[in-house]
Amino acid sequence: MNRKNLRIAIIGSHGTGKTTLVEKLGDLFKIPVIEEMARTVIMEKNKLPHDMDDSERFIFQQTIFDRQTVHEDILDSFISDRSVLDALVYAHGTAHLLVLEKAVTLRLRNNPYDHIFFIPREFPLESDGVRKEDEEYQRFIESEFLHYLRKFNISYTPITGTIDERVHRIFQSVGG
Repeated sequence: MNRKNLRIAIIGSHGTGKTTLVEKLGDLFKIPVIEEMARTVIMEKNKLPHDMDDSERFIFQQTIFDRQTVHEDILDSFISDRSVLDALVYAHGTAHLLVLEKAVTLRLRNNPYDHIFFIPREFPLESDGVRKEDEEYQRFIESEFLHYLRKFNISYTPITGTIDERVHRIFQSVGG
């Protein structure tokens, strides 16, 4: 299956299986994959976001937002491991959150995704040396996603189940 002008974002808290899902969907739909920006920026800064102060974390999330938009703008079609909304969700509590909220709002209004699939927490968080290994924090991030999806009145589809079940549900939803 080859699709033109198909913009898909896979969102949800860290550690829910988004990356594995995105890799399989990229092969299935035969469209480019936008990899998660956070890991690249972490490697460049050589510091984890949960070890950053308020100002550093805002700049970190602003950088992720900027890079996400650049990648989205150069591709006609894509499946993205995360979205511009992620930068806002993970910038929670920073002093300049409203600046990022305005940028995300404008971006979503002018460059909407065709499909947003929300992956909820379904299994225990695995340690990878990068993600914050606090399940309460993971639940908080998930609630922040749901808060902003409602606040911005964004249409999304929750996707649950095994990787194969998720792939099948997304394939059917997109019109496969």
